[in-house]
Amino acid sequence: MNILRMKDRIHAKDLAEVEALWVQGVEQKAPLEQFLAVLEALVAAEHHELAETLAWSLLEERLDPGEPAHGLPLARAVVSVVPDSTVLREKAVELYRQVHGQHEHFDQILQSSGLAMGQGIRGALQTLDVCLRVTPESYVANRYEHNVFRVQGFDALMGEYLLIDADSYEIHLEPKKLAAEYDPVAPDDFRVLYQHRRDELAALLDNDPAAVLIGVCRSHGGEVDSNTLKDRLVPDVLSPAQWSKWWSRARTASKKTDTLSLEGRNPVIISWHPHGRTLEEELAPEVDAAKLPMERLDLLRRYARETQQRGATYDPAFAQPLMDALADQARQFRTSWVSESLKAVLAIDAALESGAPEPQKGPPAAGDVLKSAEDPAAALAELSTTDLWDRAMAVLEQREDAPDLLRRLLGLADARVIDDLAARLAARGRQEDLDAAVADALVQPREHVQILIWLWKGPQTPPTQLPSRMDQFSRLLAAMEDMHRDYHYSHDRKRELCRQIRSALGNLEGFREVLESIEEPLAATLKRRIERNDGITAALREQMLTLIRDRFYRLFLKERVATWADENILWTTEAGYQAKEAELKELVEFKLPANSRAIGAAAALGDLSENSEWKFAIEERTMLQGRQAKLQDELTKARLLHPDEISTDAVSVGCRVTLQRIDTGTTLDVTFLGVWDSDIENRVYSYKTTLGQTLMGKVPGDIVTLSLEGGEADYRIDRIANALKADALAGRE
Repeated sequence: MNILRMKDRIHAKDLAEVEALWVQGVEQKAPLEQFLAVLEALVAAEHHELAETLAWSLLEERLDPGEPAHGLPLARAVVSVVPDSTVLREKAVELYRQVHGQHEHFDQILQSSGLAMGQGIRGALQTLDVCLRVTPESYVANRYEHNVFRVQGFDALMGEYLLIDADSYEIHLEPKKLAAEYDPVAPDDFRVLYQHRRDELAALLDNDPAAVLIGVCRSHGGEVDSNTLKDRLVPDVLSPAQWSKWWSRARTASKKTDTLSLEGRNPVIISWHPHGRTLEEELAPEVDAAKLPMERLDLLRRYARETQQRGATYDPAFAQPLMDALADQARQFRTSWVSESLKAVLAIDAALESGAPEPQKGPPAAGDVLKSAEDPAAALAELSTTDLWDRAMAVLEQREDAPDLLRRLLGLADARVIDDLAARLAARGRQEDLDAAVADALVQPREHVQILIWLWKGPQTPPTQLPSRMDQFSRLLAAMEDMHRDYHYSHDRKRELCRQIRSALGNLEGFREVLESIEEPLAATLKRRIERNDGITAALREQMLTLIRDRFYRLFLKERVATWADENILWTTEAGYQAKEAELKELVEFKLPANSRAIGAAAALGDLSENSEWKFAIEERTMLQGRQAKLQDELTKARLLHPDEISTDAVSVGCRVTLQRIDTGTTLDVTFLGVWDSDIENRVYSYKTTLGQTLMGKVPGDIVTLSLEGGEADYRIDRIANALKADALAGRE
């Protein structure tokens, strides 16, 4: 791959030749570094669209759907070079989710990183890579001061990690802050041993000096010289007199392990090799853990790949038990679990291609396994999420009922293979089957989510009548709505299907097409459905509402003056909001930590059953945590009042109302502001009060019965003014 030539063509703006040279490089399997250099040059020359296109072509060529863990580093590298590409970010998010989606706090860490929201790519990737490695009781080291903290846990409510240093000092950090300043460190890192586990360090110095060498190497990036080693140990953990004897023992111990090497004389360079064991030894625990056919196939492929990468010799004896286990599963599952039996048979074929030995006792033929299935289509559908799909289709094509099975599979298979099914049906002259499947999906969207996702992503073999973008979008929303109303759906299945729908909808180009095709009344309905759909994440909802706002801004102006009755919104002035935020900050940063210290001090006094101080502190903690949750919920619902968006056509939030008493003719002014803005002495009331709710929506001339000064009486609404503008003119804050 001629990098200089490609950079020259980029400078000359001969992008057609750049693309041709790129394709050659892909075919020749050029090193990744060369592709990244070209992408950097394209981005620097502001050819962003071509950079995105070429980067995507590289991902399509090199990503293995069955091995997301191996594809993630490639996606990270590409999106780092082309950071403004939405589709590349989405692909990186998808791979992160496939690899780390089971992490308890994955969604919060992903949102905090900003990877899906277009934030700085370096910080986003760093946040994910660091925080997905951090677990309770693990350790992190400050990148600049080298202080080590133990991770106490993650507060999902606050979105923060709690860290504790060796002196029990606590700090709270959000994921992005943690990733920016701290690195995960292993428990046997010397910094951890020295700061948190001094007793263990003393024992290691005496009994396992090689472990101490490894710990010091870890704390220095894998390598340290003997002079630095001495400075770390003497005099803090070893006296000068102990050093020589200990160093002699450590050198002897290092020669007995294949993870350490010593080179040079003055100073000696100590290097740690974490992969000192053979590949077979490293993978042995995973062999025991692998139980299902795809797990065993993944392990066989990994062994073949890493053997080649390390220049090692492929050992058939390592692969033989895995191949024999696959053959056993193919026989055992043949009648009880046909899909897994079929996976095992096809996995054997795939593993043979990577160099694995034949099973000692052959498995049944794939065609015979499929014949034993009561529902062959259902068994095949379970392979649609694996990279064995093409092999499964080769088995299906040998059957006389192949067209009928293809039609059945349209309603069962994953969206990723529906294009393949559609093409196979079209080749057999069965276009009407595809049309019927699409019609079924429009009538019963919840039962045909995969077809709807396929349509939304853009089919390569479309039905005769392609539904409009609006129809597709509406059915996807309906599918999520129905699933959340149907309690018979399992939680895991509901969550996974909604995740797939959100992933599809995350490509907002389709949603833009929807908005371009509709008028304001339909947009208003669509807006309400998006707001009320529990399956849409907050981030995606905000993106969609922003696009609606850009095209139909009046919908939001009307909503703004009408939401005084909305239970999901709490209107407030900026001053009220800041006061409430200050209250939450005081609670989190001062009252709760003080309460934690009080609990610890009380617990230290002894018998908790008779300890009134401890019981009082626990009760106070419950009260404080309840208050914290309430404040956070209220602040989440808060919306700021803006002077330019207050309507005076009727009484609403932000209005000053002049009331005239009917029987006396006297007048008085009352002001209605947010829930945290009451000032009774100056007749400023929350719009949530009984008085406020009574007057909301009334217009000048309306007569209402109110209990105000002097008792109950009838009042006429005389005037309505914009209280925020009036306050501004009067110089009020």
